[in-house]
Amino acid sequence: MKEKQKLIRDTITYLKQRPPEETVLRNLITDIAPSFTLREEPLPDTEAKQKPQRIGAEIALIYFGDDPKEIEFLKNLTKAISDKIRSAEIIDAHKIENEKGWKSFLEGPELKWIVAPKRGLRKSTELAQYYKELPATKERFLGLIPIFFIEPISEYFKNPGLKKTLWEELCKTLK
Repeated sequence: MKEKQKLIRDTITYLKQRPPEETVLRNLITDIAPSFTLREEPLPDTEAKQKPQRIGAEIALIYFGDDPKEIEFLKNLTKAISDKIRSAEIIDAHKIENEKGWKSFLEGPELKWIVAPKRGLRKSTELAQYYKELPATKERFLGLIPIFFIEPISEYFKNPGLKKTLWEELCKTLK
């Protein structure tokens, strides 16, 4: 009985000396990702709902439609880019548009390139305001992020040879 009581006392003493699991986790995250900011309290609902999507990838492939074949094409292209060039992520333009989140999205620190169909840009009046073109160099930007325009996705289905040309241009441009 005395051994059991001693074991309980020792266990309680040990647990009191140990930092709480939250502190251990916080220290671990700080060590692994020092640039990652942890909040003490969760955001209030109204503020959290206003925080638009940000990506951790360097390249965003933006889609504007809901055609499953076109989305699948972009998913495959995103995977190929991630595997061979740089980290990439597919982004639903409608979601960001509904959240009025283009400004915040374009300010994402990791974002280096945007790939999108040019016609899609015309569908978004909010996004179109960030479009800039430098005629002398033929460079195009959304905010400060360079944009690589692709043909309407349906064209890649009609003419599969365009896929090879697209891939070659992406490899040359996005590296």
